[in-house]
Amino acid sequence: MPTVTPLEQEQPTSAPLEVANSDNGSAVVDPASNNGSSPSSQSASHSKEDSGSLKMRPREFVWGKRVIRDILPRYTIPAWLDPLYVDIDDPRKLPLCWYGVPFYFDTIFEYARRIRVAVYAKRENLMLKPGDLDAYRTWPKLVEWFKDQSGLTMHLHQVWDEDEPLLTFFNNHEMEPVTEDMWRIIGDLLDDIDYPEECKPMWYLDRSLSF
Repeated sequence: MPTVTPLEQEQPTSAPLEVANSDNGSAVVDPASNNGSSPSSQSASHSKEDSGSLKMRPREFVWGKRVIRDILPRYTIPAWLDPLYVDIDDPRKLPLCWYGVPFYFDTIFEYARRIRVAVYAKRENLMLKPGDLDAYRTWPKLVEWFKDQSGLTMHLHQVWDEDEPLLTFFNNHEMEPVTEDMWRIIGDLLDDIDYPEECKPMWYLDRSLSF
């Protein structure tokens, strides 16, 4: 990761720590016929070169059938959920999937302390005493710092197979602009945060969907 430049803390933002709502509450299903068993991608990302000129026909996703829920989470996104591989005019017609890791509260906010973007309570408030780390005011500072350093952002989303919100970096509707450098930056960040070695980013289905 680049050298850290601490952010100013005299006027901390008051934006709350919250789980972002899906902008795709109900999936738009393409009526094209099922393309049968499609091969999964060999990496978490698909390059434009790899996708080639021939793309597969969109699958039909039936609400409640659990086809996607039964195969996710996984480290690689199936090609039939990747708009670079599917012949589709709008990526949002594919069920929304998020790429990220479980949100480890203590680990993440200890990292915020280390890079000096943590915001501390100045007065007693609810469960906080003066000098305690204020997670609700620290989180947007950390997101802002990461965006300044990398050009990427972080969000919290509810997904299947995780009880707590997922720390996400992007979704399968946003694959077109994703570069190899972005995958590397995410890996470097998780290493710097001291995420467990076995905890790698995976693809998850958005909790609002039942496919």
